[in-house]
Amino acid sequence: MALIFLLHGAESIIYQPTPEEAEAILTKKKEARQRARRELSLDGSDDEKASSEEEAEGEDAIGLRRALEWKRRHFFVACLLVAMFLMVKLEFSYTELFGKNILAFLVIFTSADLVLEQLLTRLLMSEVLLVTPILGSVVIT
Repeated sequence: MALIFLLHGAESIIYQPTPEEAEAILTKKKEARQRARRELSLDGSDDEKASSEEEAEGEDAIGLRRALEWKRRHFFVACLLVAMFLMVKLEFSYTELFGKNILAFLVIFTSADLVLEQLLTRLLMSEVLLVTPILGSVVIT
């Protein structure tokens, strides 16, 4: 299910600008760059270099958009998986087995939380600001 969501489902939940909106944003950015170049340059001899730079920046913008989509999808899936893990952990805490061995399970859960924190921070998200709300829910649970 998570794989299906990664491939298709995030597009319906996460806002994506329409192609017209994306084109308008890129056009405004190009115009701002051209204005800045005109203000900084003394003569207009750098037109060929500027056009090749604009093409490269357009390709970079497409790659950046794809990277952001990837990160959004993985963030959402990570949130879902952590929420399911926390739900199982919470439901398990109501069992007799947990009640009889509280100390052992608290040590196990604390170490699992540390492993989960490192997994999210270092491998999946690579940004502490994205992982902090998820880890807050882990600590509270």
